[in-house]
Amino acid sequence: LKSGLKGRDVIELKLALQLEGLLPEVQQIEEVEDAHFEGDTLKVVLSNGRGLLPHVINKVTAKGGSIQSVSLREPSLEHVFLHYTGTTLK
Repeated sequence: LKSGLKGRDVIELKLALQLEGLLPEVQQIEEVEDAHFEGDTLKVVLSNGRGLLPHVINKVTAKGGSIQSVSLREPSLEHVFLHYTGTTLK
């Protein structure tokens, strides 16, 4: 069921600073649904976050980016339940 939630993984890369021209590079990755900055953190919403994390990191480092931290959030069972039922667990 979790694999049915395409585009639900979120990679967050905290960078030393925002990089010019990085967003179009990341958005060209085939399974990326959205990529944007929130302050100095690049947030990438995509399918297959585990598989594409190295590719996203390579794009950042190729642009000269300095990564300070990395996190990957995948859908939880609660996200799956909410998606399929429309209600939260109580």
